[in-house]
This record gives sequence, C-alpha cells and structure tokens, in this order.
Amino acid sequence: MSSIIIVLGAAVDFGDPDGGLSLGDILKPDLILPLLETLPIEDRLAPFLPEGQKTSDDLVEILQSPPFRQQVDTFTYVLRTGQIDLSQFGIDPSKYKFTVLSFLEALEDSVSKQLESSEST
Repeated sequence: MSSIIIVLGAAVDFGDPDGGLSLGDILKPDLILPLLETLPIEDRLAPFLPEGQKTSDDLVEILQSPPFRQQVDTFTYVLRTGQIDLSQFGIDPSKYKFTVLSFLEALEDSVSKQLESSEST
C-alpha cells in the first residue's frame, strides 16, 4: 500500500488535498494485479469474496463490476463529506482528514501498529 500512496501522493494537487482522488482511482485492476502477484492477498480476501469467485480473474471482474464501482464511489463520498465514523476502522479521527489519501495513510498506520503489537507479543 505504501507504493500506491507514494505514487498517488506525488500526483496530488497542493490546492486540493485529494487532488480529485477517489477510492475508485485506486481500486483499479492495473494497480491491484501487481499486488496480487507479489503479496498473499488472495488468501486474505477469499473469505470476503462470493462463493465460487476467489481467483485473481474473479477479483478483477468484481473490481470492474458496476455494483462494486457504485459502492466504492458512495464510500468515497461519505468519506469526503465526513459522514463516516473513522473509529470503526481503528482510526483516530482527530489525527486524520476526511480525504482518500489521509484515509489510506490512516489505514496503513493502523495496520503497522497492529503488526508491531503482534510481533512484540
């Protein structure tokens, strides 16, 4: 995720903290496929995917489906407008803005902290 954030962060217009960026811009097959090839993401996503749709090709199909794209756009909207409780994702809302980039950074920080705490036990 760090590499995606770095690439997206470089493209951000300084006048607009999101630079018009949406989660749909990130959850594209051309950005996700390299992750599927290098990380064990499929195994971690499998429990959340529909029965019989657990391969990389199936995931790409889901990412491109109109219902998924609509839900991603809706999530982006509620995130940008602050109509979401970030604490449900383990994110301290006082530390982050209601932008896509800030949300991704917060998720990355949250995962890093969880990994650190699980390694120290």
